[in-house]
Amino acid sequence: MLILVRLILCKNRNFSEKEQKSVFKLLIVNFLYLLSITSVFAQGSIPEDLSKSLPDSVKQEALNATQAILDTTDVQALIDTTNTEPVNEALDSIAEPPAQQGDISTTIQYSARDSIKTEIGTQQVFLYGDAQIEYGDIRLEADQIEINYRTNTLKATYSVDSTGKKRGVPVFSDGPETYETNKIEYNFKTRKAYITGIVTQQGEAFMTGDTVKKNQDDELFIKTARYTTCNLADPHFHIQSNKLKVIPGNKLVSGPFNLHFNKIPTILGFPFGMFPSPKKKTSGVIFPSYGEQRTRGFFLQDFGYYFAVNDYVNLRLTGEVFTKGGWGFTANSNYVKRYAYNGNVNFRYSSFRSGNEEDSLATRTFWVSWSHTPQSRGNSRFSASVNGGSTQFNSLNLLNDVQQQVNSNFTSNVSYSVNFPGTPFNLSTSLRHNQNLVTEEVDLTLPDLSLNMNRIFPFKPKSGSGNKWWQKIGVNYNLNLSNRISNRIGADSIAPFNFDNLPDLLDQASNGIRHTTQASTSIKLLKNFTVTPNFSYTETWYLERLNRTLNNEGEIEVDTLDRFSRFGTWTTGAALTTQIYGTAYFKSGPISAIRHVMTPSISYSYRPDFSDPRFDFFQEFQIEEGQDPQRFSRYSPGNQFIFGGPSSGESQTINFNLQNNIEAKIRKKTDSTDVEEKIKIFDNLSIGTGYNFVADSFNLGNINIGARTTLFKNALNISVNSTIDPYIYLLDSVFIDENGTRQVDQQRVSEFAWNNGRGLGQFTSVRVTLGLNLQGKSSGGADARSNDEIRNGLNENQQREFDYVLANPNDYVDFNVPWTFRANYSVNRSQIGFQDPTISQSLTFSGDVSLTEKLKIGIQSGFDIENGEFTQTSINVSRNLHCWEMNLQWVPFGALESYSFSIFVKSSVLQDLRFNRRRAFADFR
Repeated sequence: MLILVRLILCKNRNFSEKEQKSVFKLLIVNFLYLLSITSVFAQGSIPEDLSKSLPDSVKQEALNATQAILDTTDVQALIDTTNTEPVNEALDSIAEPPAQQGDISTTIQYSARDSIKTEIGTQQVFLYGDAQIEYGDIRLEADQIEINYRTNTLKATYSVDSTGKKRGVPVFSDGPETYETNKIEYNFKTRKAYITGIVTQQGEAFMTGDTVKKNQDDELFIKTARYTTCNLADPHFHIQSNKLKVIPGNKLVSGPFNLHFNKIPTILGFPFGMFPSPKKKTSGVIFPSYGEQRTRGFFLQDFGYYFAVNDYVNLRLTGEVFTKGGWGFTANSNYVKRYAYNGNVNFRYSSFRSGNEEDSLATRTFWVSWSHTPQSRGNSRFSASVNGGSTQFNSLNLLNDVQQQVNSNFTSNVSYSVNFPGTPFNLSTSLRHNQNLVTEEVDLTLPDLSLNMNRIFPFKPKSGSGNKWWQKIGVNYNLNLSNRISNRIGADSIAPFNFDNLPDLLDQASNGIRHTTQASTSIKLLKNFTVTPNFSYTETWYLERLNRTLNNEGEIEVDTLDRFSRFGTWTTGAALTTQIYGTAYFKSGPISAIRHVMTPSISYSYRPDFSDPRFDFFQEFQIEEGQDPQRFSRYSPGNQFIFGGPSSGESQTINFNLQNNIEAKIRKKTDSTDVEEKIKIFDNLSIGTGYNFVADSFNLGNINIGARTTLFKNALNISVNSTIDPYIYLLDSVFIDENGTRQVDQQRVSEFAWNNGRGLGQFTSVRVTLGLNLQGKSSGGADARSNDEIRNGLNENQQREFDYVLANPNDYVDFNVPWTFRANYSVNRSQIGFQDPTISQSLTFSGDVSLTEKLKIGIQSGFDIENGEFTQTSINVSRNLHCWEMNLQWVPFGALESYSFSIFVKSSVLQDLRFNRRRAFADFR
């Protein structure tokens, strides 16, 4: 720098000696100041303001002198004629001065595509063409940017091309907040900004405004603001307000506003408003929906409060009230732990009044549902699927889920399992629930505990293959403890399942413990045959047993003895199996080859007669003289024996089974070559029966035949199962009962049908099931990733929506699939001897079709073939309105005739901006 100054003074001979000394003195005083500016202009960045350490008078005098030198000196000519290498060396050797406190607290990095203009005197930098600035967390992109170092401000705007189109509209980012503007002025010192024509996004919402002021707390004060969740340049709707304050990550506060559709104002508005815009879940009020039901009057529904407990748990409490009496509330909670589990708990309670003066008593009902889905990690696993409640809940309450409304049987299961590392043992326990709303029968199994030992090989050597048969002996063990509570009293009586009857139901609960151990091995015979001997022992423990006595009147009296009781049973046997392969090749025609795999098996099992007196599991009584004694089990009949009792009668049975798998290869011609496609003719074609050597009659068991196949690339599933009785029936008489039904008096005879000219026997039951599943090709393509992989790639808001879709698949409409159709038809025919055959048929179908890209109509129904009428039918219409969605659910006929219509904004930010109209089935009566 000193060399440059001396060269300037020598070059300009017009300076007097006094003037040269004055200028030289000022330049030395401002050495660091000018060095910081000129060196950084060459590098494209401005460091901290070093001029703070100098007096204002000195700074101004130095600037005036510097400007005078620059105005009177041909600097470029001086540089061109002077060797600048020493200057560069001097600049490179000077260390960067220490940072001092100033208005600009960090380095400003800038760049531009077209040009960069600097004015040292005014301390300004002008950037043109794709200009960019980075200053800490601040980033600015625009076509034109002006930096004023003296006033600590920057300005940015766009330019207009020859067609009148805006080019380089300023985009300003301050941390996570991004603003698209027409013009912006920003002060580095105060962090305030004045913005013209702003477009910014706050969470799921988009905002525009004519003029905006931004303070140091990043709060925005917008004039003529427009707020919407539609991401189009011309949104379908927006909320317009003359004044709007935005608190980033918190809320928006508005003055008087009204709703606009397609830029058309409406009368819908309020004098003020507050819209949440949190970056995390926040608590808030849930606004109600309203309507009218004929039986219950006017109502307010779904009003309450949402509690954002934390990022992992929430709670939604809502209520409902009716003018003709009745009220209710719902508690719903979602919870999630990433990489561990997620779930949902819902409890609904209602006090129902029909509105009639005679109906003075309220009917109280409740419903509980709980879903807990874990990820399979670690040594333990807990899962839950609970669905149950009052038997009258579905009939008295209007539900959004039509399937729950028409379903009569509900099951629940809560289970926990744990593996013990380093051991073959694992433990599982569960709670099971089964409820029928028609019969009002409830079965509750609590608990059901199972301790299992995986198969171990006690004789297998520690090293080597262990191919000897005794080395292949495997043993497993299972302990099962179960306790079942049921409200079925006797064969035909059902007691109410409530808290009043709970002590009696617990007293009548059935429970017990069962131990089961099995041992088996495999032996190879003649290379292609496998023999599998097996032995099984079962030990059952109860806390009761029955004791029968014969009184003086010749009647049997039954007493229940409250004491520990046990019995053990065992079976043994062996199985022989092999596989036979056969392939037929065809030189011409569409079929290239047919492959047939047969798997025949023969098994033998033996079970002793546990009704023998030596076991003491049965009691024997001579009831009438001249007749054979009768044996009665100590463990039946009786609901308290959950695992039943030992079997009576010896059994030596040999079972035959033949399974077949048939496949074909089909020739297909393409443009380049011939290819072969494998198709399945029969997935399984089986036939089996058994023969008991020690039975006194009916030694041959029923013949079971089954077949299963799929056609048209798994679009059609066909399953056939039938049972043939090989014995004949003799008809004694035929009569018509008091109900006008034909009845027969017949007896089964231990004679084979083929010996009496009746073929293989009688088909006592035949069941045919057809399943059809068709759909159009998806426009989006299949996603083979797992749910966890998909979820981990989403942000927090998207993860909440994804979890909701998984928990409520029926609420999700996939517009990527143009159409789907699913149908299931089954027919079952049964007949015993000369009785009239009984035929039952069922047909259910569902499907949907996209009439347009955004409009889908679906139907769920069935047909009662016997009565010739449709079963419960539901028609659904879904319309994707971009930022809005419309749903219509209509039950056109039946006991649950109703409809529900809703149109609402998709975004959860404006979830209360919706219109609902529902009419319950009771209103049609």
